[in-house]
Amino acid sequence: MVRRDPMHRVWIGGAYNLCARALFRIRIRDIDCDFRLIRRKLLDDIVLTSTSGTICVELVRKLERAGWEVEEAGVRHYERRHGRSQFFRLRPLLVTFGQLLQLWVRVMVVR
Repeated sequence: MVRRDPMHRVWIGGAYNLCARALFRIRIRDIDCDFRLIRRKLLDDIVLTSTSGTICVELVRKLERAGWEVEEAGVRHYERRHGRSQFFRLRPLLVTFGQLLQLWVRVMVVR
């Protein structure tokens, strides 16, 4: 699927996905795609603790760990017509990286 984003966003997003997949041993390709269709019963036994963008990583990792199969389907990605992303700036990127490491400790080390 072609992303209609500036190259720096594509690279940062790709690096984030690669890092998160490696750290959390997640099989899906695009962890942060926010379009999800999940059966309610799958969420009944999963407790999510993240309150930031890392909740997507936590959700997918816990679903996979519980033995549920996660399937991906292509979605259209449209160009942003208004406003600017607040995420692709240095401070939010550093905060997200820190939150990702904290989540890794909670989910992969402490369990």
